[in-house]
Amino acid sequence: MTFSQLHERLRLEMWRRIQRGVATGKLLAAQTGLRPSHISNFLHRKQKLSLAALDRLLAAQQLTIRDLA
Repeated sequence: MTFSQLHERLRLEMWRRIQRGVATGKLLAAQTGLRPSHISNFLHRKQKLSLAALDRLLAAQQLTIRDLA
């Protein structure tokens, strides 16, 4: 799996969690220490996350790369 594929799978999983009511953009921002606008840009494909931010989001949501594979 490439970094771009991992990035897209994480984005889709975050949208699923938001739609189910398990997460919100504000909650993701609070959990990761990122600004809400950064999370919004990620969710709307306007900006990619850095590797460090990707790791923080995975950890905050208790996900691993295997979960996304």
